Amino acid sequence: MRLTAQKDVVLTGASSPVADIVEVHEMWMDKGIMRMRPAELVPLARSVTVADGSVSTVEVNATAAFAPPTR
Repeated sequence: MRLTAQKDVVLTGASSPVADIVEVHEMWMDKGIMRMRPAELVPLARSVTVADGSVSTVEVNATAAFAPPTR
């Protein structure tokens, strides 16, 4: 996913029409183990690619199926 903005921004949360709760988590590798923890704020440059090993979302109580990712 690529996020772009007119100026540097801070991601403070997320929402979805198909989930009761969406949590933003930061992810990193630690001795071969993927670690995650809730992120309060995620500073983003004007253009950033959210990819494996950076930021993830966790959807809680999904009310519908998610579409497969597109590239």
